[in-house]
Amino acid sequence: MGNTQMNDQCIFISPEAKIINIKEELGTGAGLRSISQPIRERISVEICKGNSIIIDLKDIQVMNSSFADEIFAKIISEIGIEKFKSKVKIKNANDLVKKIINFCINARLQAQ
Repeated sequence: MGNTQMNDQCIFISPEAKIINIKEELGTGAGLRSISQPIRERISVEICKGNSIIIDLKDIQVMNSSFADEIFAKIISEIGIEKFKSKVKIKNANDLVKKIINFCINARLQAQ
C-alpha cells in the first residue's frame, strides 16, 4: 500500500463545520492516548451525523504518536481515507506534527 500524506490541501468544508481546537482542549502538547479518546469519539459522532470537522492544531508544538494514532489513524482505519479527507480538515499543524500524523496513519494502514 502506498504512503498516505495528510497536508494542508484544499478540501471543501462546509461553513457549519465543527471546530475542535486542540490547544483549547489540552494545552500546547498533545500527549496520552487516554486524553485523546474523548476527542476521537466527538469527531466520530460528528462524522456519523454527516458534519465536517476542522481540527485546529495551532500552537501544538509536539504530538505523541499515541495521540496521533488515536485521533487520526484510528478514525481513518474505521471510515477510510477518502471519507476522512472529505469530512476532516487538519489546520495549523507544524511540520513535526504533520510528520508524526503521517507516520501513524501509514503505520496503522500498513498493519491492516
